[in-house]
Amino acid sequence: MKSNLKFKRVNKNNLKNVLNFLNKFNKKKISINFYVQRYILNFSQSYICKIDDKIIGHVGFVRYTVKKNLFNKKYIFFRHSSLIDKQFRNLKIYKKLCNFAFTKIKKNKNNIGIMIWPNHTNYLRFNSKYQIIFKNNFLTCLNKKKNIVKKKLNIFKLKHIKKIKKISNISFIEKDEKYLKRKYFYSHDKNKYFINILFKNNSESISIFDLDNINLRILEYFGKESHYIDHINDLLCYRKKILFFHKLTKYRNQFEIQKKFQTIAYIFQPKIKKILLQQKALLVLGDTDSFINYEKIK
Repeated sequence: MKSNLKFKRVNKNNLKNVLNFLNKFNKKKISINFYVQRYILNFSQSYICKIDDKIIGHVGFVRYTVKKNLFNKKYIFFRHSSLIDKQFRNLKIYKKLCNFAFTKIKKNKNNIGIMIWPNHTNYLRFNSKYQIIFKNNFLTCLNKKKNIVKKKLNIFKLKHIKKIKKISNISFIEKDEKYLKRKYFYSHDKNKYFINILFKNNSESISIFDLDNINLRILEYFGKESHYIDHINDLLCYRKKILFFHKLTKYRNQFEIQKKFQTIAYIFQPKIKKILLQQKALLVLGDTDSFINYEKIK
């Protein structure tokens, strides 16, 4: 089998077959518009593994700009949509596919690394001394309370971006106007996103979230990290279960842990790793692909 394996970058010529493969195994169907917007445009990349003419594996990478106050014109790729045909699992095909993709991405000196969210079946233990393991990756739940006054939902609109730009971004990737428009104002996206603003000690914090009948999911947060828990508590006014990422060093007794996400960055250069380790970056649900409603993006 080893000699029959072929690895290839996805392009518009093989896109139809790639979508057929993904939708055959995924519970949520991915549209061509979503795939192109996520993995073809904006210098993002995706790769497939084939045996003969049959696709048996896929992995996608979304490119994000690292904050300009850290590096000038540097990019990091978030790994999403990884899938191996069940018949070909446990044969190290996934690791070979990822290594092929890593080699291609690494060729550009402006690409500083890869961020992954592995589960127990696709955890990759690369022998990399430039590995960073993030700690604020507990999927956490704060239960709704009935005795809180309910607040009216505020739909996230383009006009809110100007306000967000004035507030600190504690991620290590650039979450500027371009990022927000591309992610939350995509014309084919039928999801509804909302915004919450909290004033505390003469400063503002803002969250972007979506919700269903039960849960409210914090997709983005802007503001001081010291106000993060206060902001989460403020979201109880919508009378939903609040889902968010947190490292839970001090608040373990207040919240219910739903799941622990492994969050690992593989950085290509030691100097860059050292700088990133000095950042107290906050990870949010919007950084992963696990909370995207694919079926509403036509």
